[in-house]
Formats: sequence, structure tokens, C-alpha cells
Amino acid sequence: MCKRYSLVLFSVGLLIATGLLQKMAWSQTSGRVWNSSLVSAPLARRRATVADSIAMNRIAGSSSSHNRYTGASSSDFAVFSPDGKKFVIVVKRGNIEKNTNDYSMLLFQTGKIFDTPAPKTVASFSSSSNREGINNPQWLADNDTVVFLGERPGERTQVYSVRCSSGERRQLTHEKTNVIAFSASARGDRIVFGIENPQTEVVDDESRRNGLLISTQPLTQLIAGRIQACCQQLFVLDAAQNRARSLHVQGKLWQDPLQLNVSPDGRYLIVKTNVVTFPALWSGYTNEGLKELLALAVPNGSATSYIDRYEIIDVGSDSSRYLLDSPAAGLSDLVWSPDSRSVIVAGLFLPLNVQDEAELAARKTRIFTVEIKIPQQEIVEIRDSDLKLLGWDPTRRILRFRKTRNENPSGDDAVLIYYRRQAGRWQSFTPETADSVSLLPDIRAEQDLNTPPRIVAENPLTKQPSLVLDLNPQFKDIGFGRVEEISWSGGGGRLVHGGLYLPPDYVQGRRYPLVIQTHGFDPHGFWIDGSFTTGFAAQALAARDIVVLQVPDSHDAMATPDEAPLMVKTYEKAIDFLETRGIIDRKHVGIIGFSRTCFYVKYMLSHSGYPIAAAVADDGIDGGYFSYVALPNLDDHYDHLLGAAPFGDGLSTWLQHSPSFLLDKVHTPLRVEANSPESILEQWQWFAGLARLGQPVEFIYLPEGDHILEKPWERLVSQQGNVDWFCFWLKGEEDPEPRKAKQYVRWRKWKRLSGANQ
Repeated sequence: MCKRYSLVLFSVGLLIATGLLQKMAWSQTSGRVWNSSLVSAPLARRRATVADSIAMNRIAGSSSSHNRYTGASSSDFAVFSPDGKKFVIVVKRGNIEKNTNDYSMLLFQTGKIFDTPAPKTVASFSSSSNREGINNPQWLADNDTVVFLGERPGERTQVYSVRCSSGERRQLTHEKTNVIAFSASARGDRIVFGIENPQTEVVDDESRRNGLLISTQPLTQLIAGRIQACCQQLFVLDAAQNRARSLHVQGKLWQDPLQLNVSPDGRYLIVKTNVVTFPALWSGYTNEGLKELLALAVPNGSATSYIDRYEIIDVGSDSSRYLLDSPAAGLSDLVWSPDSRSVIVAGLFLPLNVQDEAELAARKTRIFTVEIKIPQQEIVEIRDSDLKLLGWDPTRRILRFRKTRNENPSGDDAVLIYYRRQAGRWQSFTPETADSVSLLPDIRAEQDLNTPPRIVAENPLTKQPSLVLDLNPQFKDIGFGRVEEISWSGGGGRLVHGGLYLPPDYVQGRRYPLVIQTHGFDPHGFWIDGSFTTGFAAQALAARDIVVLQVPDSHDAMATPDEAPLMVKTYEKAIDFLETRGIIDRKHVGIIGFSRTCFYVKYMLSHSGYPIAAAVADDGIDGGYFSYVALPNLDDHYDHLLGAAPFGDGLSTWLQHSPSFLLDKVHTPLRVEANSPESILEQWQWFAGLARLGQPVEFIYLPEGDHILEKPWERLVSQQGNVDWFCFWLKGEEDPEPRKAKQYVRWRKWKRLSGANQ
């Protein structure tokens, strides 16, 4: 499944399935300041720009699904060598001049980590595509070689290796298409890898002669003339062979990202595959999130479902079976034991084929962390709850976990949990009771709402952190706007926590324009952009004397007709709350949606009586009829969002609730962005309809963009374009840069016309 639809449906699938909407222990205090030293920025320090955001050094290189969707991780990004004596970290920064993202793999010596050592750069790659320059580093058993995915400008992503001692680098695969994932045996003599979905031409000799039968092919691919195969492909490359051979799975191989797990001896591969036909026994699960996903229809078993399970493949014989007859949670982790005789899995439902009533009741509702012995499939329970699995220390034979999958854990959730086998059972222990066992340091990014991330190492016994690397020392010269965590009563009376960005020289009592940024909030993370790099530009807007509110996007009404109305009510109450505090001018409010939250923004523009002076919809859904019939994966989802299918009696429901049927109610200047052919179809009804009605609507298309924008030039178009848009419509300001002159000619014309029509 492509990243766009994975993210649009992420809250419905992964979050609901795993129960990861954890109630965080946020402060109930409104307007709490996290770093009082930044209350007023010194005048000598310049203000932040979009360029600062693009050039920011960020932690990278993880293939974690959660990481891919929520931005750079602040924990569990250091990859330790098997003996624990070294670790590597991958960092990246945008290069605006070259339009690349520059990646570096940094090597640290564990024994010297508390002495603030200078890292050694063992590999540097620059990517000019939307893919990562360095990704998914894995150590081999020699404790010197790191294997990773690498890409250089103009080239395809391939598997590389680098020897840390000498810097010797080798390209291990030479595929004609991009390698999207890999896993290597401990000695590196066997590599399993996946390539991106293959494409076939629509027009060929067969279609010229007999035509093409249209069935499930996406409209965008038919128009483009290339049909993408439904599933990714797996191959294995052995050191003794010159060519890779294919591997086969029983389920559908359609993951974003694809995660492969080869056993250390190279015999087995474990991979998640998509389940398109649910076993009858699975109807017995009572876990609420899983029940919702099982209830979603999968027509004829041919479409993609929201549920995966683990499949184990004997690589030598290319034969496969399911690891267990049970689904995996939406987010789960797996690691092999050093002897290849078992796997540890966190985030797994257990089969319902047990007789003990108490055990059966637990399995119906809980997500487990277990050891599964291979090949006999014996299950050894570690914990009857989900944990974040960090790894198996092979020399110390210790399992490391965290309590939460939150990428920015804090407080008790950030504490490491240790297990080791004693008397045939897995038992937890604390560093204080570790006897002579030497535990690895905890490497994480220390940050908060107002403090940029710095990599620190924490001694597991003393809990004392030590600076490892200041990622962005240049930030000391920038006067960022102060960020506060605030809370207010949102839709349905739910207490909502958001992040309020104030201008650097904020004056109490002065009323400022407001921009609401949707799609998430992290009270423990330093977000210079917002929740994603597409469109959001929080600090750059604050630098232009605009207050920004970052709002979370999840609640109890996900995938129901109440979802959008309750989120709109949350935005309305936020406006009321900030006006009551004397912070904003409610006549100058803007809002920006991305991906799923474009639906909320469009619902607000078409249904709310609150005046919105300017809006942005970046690369997202609209709950509209045109995208319903034109795009796959949205029809069934829209039925849930709007409460009916748009046929027969259901059409009247759509006429009342679908924003796209109410464009005559929309008078807000709207900037629309599409980053793919699919997104053009998602956004087209609003662009064409508003243009036909003579309303101000700007449509920006980034034909090579990704859903979460990566390339510096595209980020400038998206993020800086939104800064210009809001400054113009909320403040009447124009950037005098000559190359922007044409946009202001358009916008001034629209402002005159819209003023005349009011």
C-alpha cells in the first residue's frame, strides 16, 4: 500500500488495531511553559525560516513504520554491534542548493560515550529522490561490518556494506529497480531483499489487438499508461551465487515499509503479509480495535485489508507457513535469538485454539509479548501486554523493551524494561539487580517543546545523562517562538491538549492572527515544522507574528460520521478559548489540513459558521463523490465517514454532509496542494468547483513529490508557499522577492473580486 493511503487510513488501521491511543499523562494546566528561558528572544538573534527547518539535522535511518509516519524518532535509533562495543546513528539534513538530503552514518565507541566523543563518519550518501540516502543499518557478526540501504543522486537504492575499521564500502546488490528493504544473515552470506512494485505498460501488443479488460486497475495508473503490480517481490542473494532468486509468500506482500527478518543462520525469513481472507476462528476476538478491523469488508478477498500476520519462509526450499494462526497488531516488533531457534515478538495476538477458559479469555482481548520457538511453534509468554521491543543483547542474553511505542517517551514510559531467562522462564529485572551484568547505555534524543533535540547517553544504573552530540548548534543564533502546551474542552466535551506557538517578541494583550495546524501534537517533541514536513511551517509562521496552534487529530469517533463534526467543534472551541485569553483576532484565522485532516478543514469551510480568512488543503482527502469513484481504497472508508454509500437513499446523506456537495457555502481563499496523480483526483472536485464558482482557489502540483515531502525544493514550494499565503490573507503582507511577483498578482486580483462579491 502506498504511503499516502497508509497515512490517510493510519488512525483507522494501525492505531485502532493496536490500542495505541494511549492516554498520556499530560498536565491539565493550561498554557504551561516548557522552557521559560525562551519567553523573549534577544533582538540580536534572527528569526526562524523555512530554510532553517530544511537544513535542520535530524535523526534518520530507521525503517520503523511508526517512525516513518510521525517524523524523526527521539529514542531507539542507535544500532549496537553484536558485542555492544560500538553503535551507529544515521543523521540527515536538507541541502537547498543541491536539492538533496545529505545522510551520514556516525560511529561511536560505547566505552567512551560518557566522555563526549567526536563521532567517526563511516558512510555519507546524498539522496536526490524521495527515498533515504542511508537506511536500516544492520551489523554483521564480525562487529566491524554494517550493511545498509544506500542511494546516491541519480542512482537506485541498493544494499551496501561498509567496514568501520577501514571505511571500505561495497555495493552488494545491482538491481534495475529500487531495493526497498533487506535483511542479512549474521555472516552476511545470505541477503533477502524486496524491490518496489513492478509496473507493466497499459499499451502493449495484447491490448492493441484485444483491448484491456478494466477491473481493479486504478484510474490514475490507467491514465498514466502504467499499471503497478499489487504486491512487492522478494529475492534472496547467496554469496556463492551471482544472481538472486525469487521467494514466494502465501499472503499479500504489501507493506509500508516492508520489514524483513532473516534468522542469524540464514535458514528462515519472517515477514508480515496482508490477510485478505479472515479465518473463521478470528471472529472470536473481542479486542475492540481488532473487531472493528475484522468488520471492514474486503471484497472477494481481493482487496487489501487492514490486518497482517507473520509468515515464516524456509529460504532454502522456498516453502512457507504462517508463524501462528493469529493476527499481528498494527505495530509490532520481531527479533531472532542469536542461535536462530526462536523469535521474540512484541505486539501479537495469540491463537484462540486453547481449552483453558481463563487463557482463552485473555487471548481474545489482549496483545502479547512472547517467545516463539522455531520450528515447533511453541509459545513462551513474556508479558500479557504489548511492549516496544528494542533488541536482544546476544552477549548478555538480555531482552530490552520500553513500555510504550511513543517515539518521544517521557517519564515512566521512557524507562527501559529488561528480561532474561531464568529457570526456563523470562523474568524481568532492574539494573540495580543486574549483578555483574553490564547493560548497554540508553541512547536517546533529549528535547522538549522549546529545546531542540540533542543526543544523550544515559547510564542505566545511575540514570545520569551525558551529552553525545549537539545536532544543531546553529540554532543558538535563532530566536524561536515560545511554545506552550495548552488544554481546552473540544468536541464532545473531550479535553484536548495542543501546542501554542507564540511570536518571538510576543506582547501580552496584543491580538495576533492565528493559523491552526492539524494532524497531531507531541508534548515532548521539538517540532519546528509541525507534525509533518508537508505544508506545516509553525516556527516560520510564528516568526512572521502569527500565532500557531498545533492540534491533535484522534478521538473516539474515528471512522464514523461524527469524526469530522467533532474535530470542527474542537477547532471552533480552540478559537473561542484563544480569543477569550486575548491572544488572537478571530477575524484573522487560518487553518491547514494535511492528508486525513484535509477532510476536517473542508468540512469546517462548508459546515461551520466561524469565519476562516484563509485555508490550505495539502495532499489529502475530501470525502467527495469524485474521489469516491475515481480512487481505490477510499470508497468503503468514505461510507464509514459519511454514514452511507452515495447511492439510492444514501445520496441524500451525502448531499447534506459531504463537503464537496456544499462548495456554494465556501468563500474562504483556499490553497490546494497535490503531490501525486492520485492526489490530483482527490483535490480536483474542490479546485474545479470553486474555480467554477469564481472563488479564490490556488492549486499547486508537485508531480514528483511524496506524501511526506522530502526534497528541499518541494518543501520550499509547500511550506514557504503556505507562509506566503497566510501572511497575505491574514496580514496583507507580501514578500518583495522578485520571483514571487506573479503569485501576488493573482492573489491581489482574487482579493479584489472576493471583496466586491461580499
